[in-house]
Amino acid sequence: MKAKTFPMPEIPLNPFNSDKVIVVKNPGEANREMMIKDGEKMEKYQSTGKIGQGEGMKAGVTYRLKDDGSFVYVPEDKQAGP
Repeated sequence: MKAKTFPMPEIPLNPFNSDKVIVVKNPGEANREMMIKDGEKMEKYQSTGKIGQGEGMKAGVTYRLKDDGSFVYVPEDKQAGP
């Protein structure tokens, strides 16, 4: 009798794939957490509830869609020109 095989479900934080994944738990809440998986490396960040400050530059724009309220991030391409 031949063994049956079944497709493995897509699991975003699966340690055996090389995907780059960001998961936000409790978004918009004071106790939110962010898990970042880049290949085999995984990091977890917890919100302190404090507002950060510092220096930087604009990296892109985020839009909230009217249809479902989801967010779309559009990176800013400094290389592109008119």
